[in-house]
Amino acid sequence: MKQQTKVTIEARYQLTSDMHDKINSIAGCQFDNRSITLDFIAPRWKRDFEEDLLEIRVVHIGIEATGYIRASEVERLIGVQVKHLENDYLAYLMTQAVATKGIHYQGYYSNKAVTNTLFESVLSCGDWQVTLYVDIQSLDIDDDYLEIQPCQLDGNLRLAVSFTPFETYLDTNEIIGLSDDDIVVVFPK
Repeated sequence: MKQQTKVTIEARYQLTSDMHDKINSIAGCQFDNRSITLDFIAPRWKRDFEEDLLEIRVVHIGIEATGYIRASEVERLIGVQVKHLENDYLAYLMTQAVATKGIHYQGYYSNKAVTNTLFESVLSCGDWQVTLYVDIQSLDIDDDYLEIQPCQLDGNLRLAVSFTPFETYLDTNEIIGLSDDDIVVVFPK
């Protein structure tokens, strides 16, 4: 007699219908209002980050959102190590660097964990380009500025396809033991 194994499947993440619709409306799209470009890549389910984050607010024509940038990327852009700076001075430096582009500093996250669902994206404005983790719940975006990004695949990319029209629950001995008089019923997968 075969031993049966019971498997329980639990959802790792749960999305509301509204969150699902919001993710589907921006996934693979690009926001472009000719001043700010935001390429939406994919949701980020892992909430822990290896390094500290800076919370920013993007407010510009057609978009309003809260997001998080890694401290190392901000250090690369402003040329100063941010970990040991006073919060007010860091706010001043960020204001000098990006306030004219509609990006406003909100705070420094040293606990490296964010509780909201984030969407990884690439924020470009002028010569500034960073990975921005957008808080999906805070995102208010005008659909007129969204475009679907075409796939940019390498011309030398190989494609392998595997197709299984049905599955069998017969083991090899049962298949070998079939005769011409046996009937095997096949259902679509």
